[in-house]
Amino acid sequence: MEQRNLLDLSLDQLKEYMKSIEQPEYRAQQVYSWLFKHQVFNIDAMSNLSVTLRQQLQQDFFIKLPEIVDVVKSQADGSYKFLLKANDCRLIEALLMLPKNRVTICVSCMVGCPLKCKFCATGNEIGFIRKLTPSEIIGQVILCNNYLKDHGIAEKITNMVFMGMGEPLLNLEAIKITLEALLSPDGFNYSRKRITLSTAGVVDNLVDLLTTYRVKLAVSLHFPNDELRSQYMPINRKYPLSVLIPALKELQSKTGEEILIEYIMLQGINDQIEHAKELIKLLHGLKVKFNLIPYNPIPSLDAQPSTEDSINKFATYLIQHGIMTTVRRSSATDVAGGCGQFVLKSSKKS
Repeated sequence: MEQRNLLDLSLDQLKEYMKSIEQPEYRAQQVYSWLFKHQVFNIDAMSNLSVTLRQQLQQDFFIKLPEIVDVVKSQADGSYKFLLKANDCRLIEALLMLPKNRVTICVSCMVGCPLKCKFCATGNEIGFIRKLTPSEIIGQVILCNNYLKDHGIAEKITNMVFMGMGEPLLNLEAIKITLEALLSPDGFNYSRKRITLSTAGVVDNLVDLLTTYRVKLAVSLHFPNDELRSQYMPINRKYPLSVLIPALKELQSKTGEEILIEYIMLQGINDQIEHAKELIKLLHGLKVKFNLIPYNPIPSLDAQPSTEDSINKFATYLIQHGIMTTVRRSSATDVAGGCGQFVLKSSKKS
């Protein structure tokens, strides 16, 4: 068999492998625990495995993480943007944000993005190159966590958001394997409440994935009607609001969990009180929280962020109508690490 990255396997896949080489099933649990709980990436150091099994594993698998190419600290808010080299030397980005009492990593799940939302640099400037493997997604967490500890910045990553490059629901199998490793007691053992998965509105598998793993959901809604949403977010032509909203209601009926609505604020485009009224009507019956995000300008879209006054009025209107609303001040905008700015820029001079 062709060698595979051991970090790309789910626990079930490891069990199947053990069965195929006539090893007991519990060996899979042991290997999984070495990798994701103890983060031991040297097969020879997996001391409770027999020498024969370790030799077989070395013959069939390799263990490889991405590599850190560059780390840039934002002078504006102290966030860290990581540029990492994937297994085929493609570049990906991750962001570490350090608000009070927590450390949040924003991870990528693709090299580029196929959705081409007009306000996002990732899809417009990079396009879509490929999906990331589980090892490349999990590797972002491992490497950034190690960087935190090695540099005395913090003890560990406390929260994770799948809000970097790419659409998680279009890389479904890798996301499932990643979530399993993050949540498993034999893995990272993170609480479901500490992980947020963001989607631009891909409905296929949304309900199944979220009811299975029960992590938090953020929906990049951004516009209150199909006309505007389709103009700026082509994914809406495939999954219009008449499809997306019922899916969210079905999900919430099963989980009871509040849904975070992400809403980018574009001056004169979607930031008027009439738009807030449309949103209230659209989301009636859903338990939601709004996160208003001032637009971070990119070269490909001739638009401006909403004014402070417009944002405050919009937020106040939503709050007055019973919707919890916050304004997100994007992290690391000075190093192109803010919302919609991931475009693989390094600080290093060539």
